[in-house]
Amino acid sequence: MLERYGMSFLGGAVGGGLFAGIDIWNNGFHDKTLNDELTYLVKNHKTEDILNELDKYHKKGKLGNTNLSINTETVTDVDGNSKKVFTTAKEGE
Repeated sequence: MLERYGMSFLGGAVGGGLFAGIDIWNNGFHDKTLNDELTYLVKNHKTEDILNELDKYHKKGKLGNTNLSINTETVTDVDGNSKKVFTTAKEGE
């Protein structure tokens, strides 16, 4: 019985560390001074630089799903019931 609990503990410890490592690998390492750097840029009127960098990420599709849209259209079914549906975003929206 002790072996069973020991293996569960070992598997949990290794698995937990492995999944935390995968998150860091996928999301990159974050510098702790990010807030300080952003504050410095804003205080020195460099907000245009921040917006340009965000625009580059947006164009590459790195800020989220690029297929989402806030455009809606009304669709009427055969029975005459109408409802609003979201349309797929077109490239560049």
